[in-house]
Amino acid sequence: MFAMLTLFNPIEYVFYITFLIGMLSLLLASIQAPLLLKYGKTLPENASRGQDKNLWVLFQHFTVPKSWFSHFYVYSGFLSCVNMTLLHFKTLSLLMALHSMRRLYETIYVNKSKPSARIHVSHYLVGFWFYSAVNYAIYTSRPDTWSPPLIRSFAMLLFAIASWDQYKSHLHLSQLRKYTLPTKGLFRLVASAHYLDEILLYSALALYSRSTKLLVCLLWVISNLSVSAIETRQWYLRKFPQSTPKFAIIPYIL
Repeated sequence: MFAMLTLFNPIEYVFYITFLIGMLSLLLASIQAPLLLKYGKTLPENASRGQDKNLWVLFQHFTVPKSWFSHFYVYSGFLSCVNMTLLHFKTLSLLMALHSMRRLYETIYVNKSKPSARIHVSHYLVGFWFYSAVNYAIYTSRPDTWSPPLIRSFAMLLFAIASWDQYKSHLHLSQLRKYTLPTKGLFRLVASAHYLDEILLYSALALYSRSTKLLVCLLWVISNLSVSAIETRQWYLRKFPQSTPKFAIIPYIL
């Protein structure tokens, strides 16, 4: 079973409360302000016209360059290195550092964002919160609660395969003509294969550690990326109704 919560530690409560707030905010935004969850190709072309004009202007005002995604991975990589310095059991920190450095490389050299590409500032702030939470979860994980060696070996294999496949997926996306349908690899099954890989990566970390906190991080990844994947699939359906995969992110489920 996953490790039980550590009682009477204020930081522990803050950790879980922030995820609860995050989940509720995601639900509220999807109902009351869905525009805040859209960017890139899923953003409606007429969003700046009509009765939503004021909301759209406000939305535009609070954006940052999409290329700032790279800041998340610099920050996470730094925290992972701090964890490796402080902890004697470095496997999880090493995996997170490798993931952060790979994503930093991809953000700079593979998925190059155009100067005009923007993301809402809330996405930017949430990214820093999430990577703080993940690295804190790794810091508080203890070897005596980890899975048996065979399961840990499987988790590391899953992490490696998902990392490689995510790199291939991002490379495929970067080579497509703008806003066309990806068709290679897991994109044949789901509209957002790179998001599926992200879920597998955090599944591997949670499986390796049996950490309640990393399980919560995994649930956030599933919830957050599922919203984006569903939006992406709906956009593909409008543009490519005959070719769009049946599933958004998880084969045969969602």
